[in-house]
Amino acid sequence: VAVYHGVRRLAQTRRDCRFYALETAPHYRRYIGAFDVLCAAVRARFDPRPSVLVASLDVRGCYAALAAHASQLVWFRRLFVVFSA
Repeated sequence: VAVYHGVRRLAQTRRDCRFYALETAPHYRRYIGAFDVLCAAVRARFDPRPSVLVASLDVRGCYAALAAHASQLVWFRRLFVVFSA
């Protein structure tokens, strides 16, 4: 949080640099899977800010990425990978 606020303040003083921030998707959008692509496209059409959508429908690949870091593969993330893809 402190880094975000520090960079935000820097962005207000430096006009020659571009700064980007990630927005967390609301909980309901995390579990609607491929339908979220449609939601993001509609939002991008009406929101003047630039946006990028990164999605993976490769459930096995997502699961393998989490499995590579055993501390990250907890029960609720297993459910998230299964239900969000």
